[in-house]
Amino acid sequence: MTTLRGYQRVGRLPYLQACLFATILEDLIPQLRILDASNTSLRIDKTILELDVLLANKFDVKISNEYKTEDINLKTLGSVKNILDKLQADRLRRDLYKQLRQLRNHIKSVCYEKNNEIQLLRANVDDGELNAGARDRYVEDWQRSRTEQHLLTMYDKEIVPAQLIQQFKQRIEQEQHVHTEIELLTNININIMEHEKFTKNWIDFKNEREANCQYLEKMTKSAITVQAWWRGLLVRNQLGPYKPTKKKAVSAKSNEKPKKKK
Repeated sequence: MTTLRGYQRVGRLPYLQACLFATILEDLIPQLRILDASNTSLRIDKTILELDVLLANKFDVKISNEYKTEDINLKTLGSVKNILDKLQADRLRRDLYKQLRQLRNHIKSVCYEKNNEIQLLRANVDDGELNAGARDRYVEDWQRSRTEQHLLTMYDKEIVPAQLIQQFKQRIEQEQHVHTEIELLTNININIMEHEKFTKNWIDFKNEREANCQYLEKMTKSAITVQAWWRGLLVRNQLGPYKPTKKKAVSAKSNEKPKKKK
């Protein structure tokens, strides 16, 4: 953890570089396994030491772990050749154990380093995901704030013309209402004037007709009076058709047919 924190304090890899590094590690691990498997000298020594066991496993033969004392020759036990063979075998065994320990230590160190690097890469990946999420949220919040700011700016710029437009609409509606009322009143006044004119003409006609009737009645009465006076004058004075005639003439004339007056 201390080394990881130390690496994190030094600096973190970007997300792309971390992915590339992880890809390189994935390629390196099979190569290390191939190198381990290609160590022919170690594998030959190990095969020589385990040759009996391998042959027994191949042919399904059970091998007892007991030490065979039959092959030990007591006469040659303390000979120089036996001692040299034993020393050579022990030296070879020690060399093999030493190489094995070194290889194990090397593998452990490499695994430890790779595990640390993998943990660091995982931490970088987690940090990259967190940073990406934070950036996404920041961008979304920034876009939302910019949108709200633009909307407020547009509202501030449009509120005054909108209010003026609303006021002009109200004025137009009021003017139309006033114009309608004025037109209605004008029509009413025109109708009243026409009605008054018609009424006045009718009254004048009625008065004129009444005056004519009175004049005709007066002239008729005057004519009747003059005619009555004239007829009375003719009757009293025996003039005209009321003049007295002789009887003989009357009898002679009675036989004749009366002539029609032209």
